[in-house]
Parts: sequence; structure tokens; C-alpha cells
Amino acid sequence: VAEILAIPAIPLTASAGYLFGTVQGTSVVLVSASIAAAVSFVIGRTLLRSYVEEVLEEYPKFAKIDKAIGREGFKLMVLLRLSPIFPFALSNYLYGATSVQFWPFFLGTLVGFT
Repeated sequence: VAEILAIPAIPLTASAGYLFGTVQGTSVVLVSASIAAAVSFVIGRTLLRSYVEEVLEEYPKFAKIDKAIGREGFKLMVLLRLSPIFPFALSNYLYGATSVQFWPFFLGTLVGFT
């Protein structure tokens, strides 16, 4: 829930290892962060995508970028998840607004987190 609300979940992530041990704590964090990412993605897709599509009609260059993002969704998600620069919670909403399909997003997020 903290990730969906864009509240930093670092204390929860760190405490999972302490509470559950390394292997189980990592599993709990991986599953819960992936579910939070999926929920945020779906919210972004349902609330923001129509607005983005309107903007893309006005700016053909952005439409080409959006199309490229959609084609390379899995690879893009893995690479972006490896980068600490992008804030995790907010980026999930933004990825939902792009043309990336759900399963490449979800699997790329899962691999990138792992």
C-alpha cells in the first residue's frame, strides 16, 4: 500500500529481511513490490492513458517514442528497474500511461527487481 501511495517503503523493505530472514524477506519484498507495481500500472493505464493518447496526436515525435517503448517493453523495464535514478512508485503510473503492455511490464519489473 505504501508503494501505491508513493510513500517510500525503504523501512518496510529493510525490516522484511530482519523479520523474515534473507531468503523469505527477499521473497516477500519481491512479491509485494511486484503486486504494488502492477496495481499502480493498471491505475496509470486506466486514468492517464487516454490523456496521453490525446497528447500523442498533437506531437507525432512523441508518438514514435511511445511506439518504440511499446515494442521494447520487457527490455526497457528490466533496464529501468536496474537504474536507481527513477522513483519506483511514480514511474509505475507513468509506465501505465505508455504503450507498454502489462505482461512485458510485469515480467520486466520482476526480473529487474530480482
